[in-house]
Amino acid sequence: MKNKIESDLRLDDKTFEEMREELTKKYLGKWVTIFRSKVVSIGETYDESARKAMQKYGEKPMVTRHVVPEGEERYWIL
Repeated sequence: MKNKIESDLRLDDKTFEEMREELTKKYLGKWVTIFRSKVVSIGETYDESARKAMQKYGEKPMVTRHVVPEGEERYWIL
């Protein structure tokens, strides 16, 4: 199960990278949540986008990322 979740998250992260240029044109500065290779929510903050996605799909592992040009993204390791 853990490997499936990790694989799905990697695929969703890859989807974000493949869509980055389009997302940057449409949603620069916003946060998007990707689930099953689709953008499922957009928000002004991480919390807003993640909350909207959880309301639609429940508490499932999803990728939420800040839409910024490549190389400008900040990372936090917790």
